[in-house]
Amino acid sequence: MCSNWALEQGRWIHGFIEENNIRIYTVIGTTLVDMHAKCGCIDKSLGIFRRVEDGDTALWTTIVCGLAMNEQTNKALELFSEMLTVAVKPDDITLVGVLSACNHGGLVEEGRMYFHSMKKVYGIEPKI
Repeated sequence: MCSNWALEQGRWIHGFIEENNIRIYTVIGTTLVDMHAKCGCIDKSLGIFRRVEDGDTALWTTIVCGLAMNEQTNKALELFSEMLTVAVKPDDITLVGVLSACNHGGLVEEGRMYFHSMKKVYGIEPKI
């Protein structure tokens, strides 16, 4: 999943940011959220996610997909709902994360509902 070298580099960068109280902008925040999620450190991902101001679609998608990958179905769907509440528009990858979360959680009907809403609600054409 994670190479030790990449993880150590990422942790060093994250530590440097924390120690120096550096504001976490969207691009670096998204990268750190993704790194921690891929390494199974979802609590760290969530902590970083919450520190990023003005998160964009990429940041929200990364946390939704990271939660889904770590079998945190309810939290993934909760954050997807929050994403919509704060008026961040999902993209096709966001919906893949939502469908993945439904799959991991055995939520077949919810998955169907989200799939059907892709085009009707979000204007996203399902692709293979």
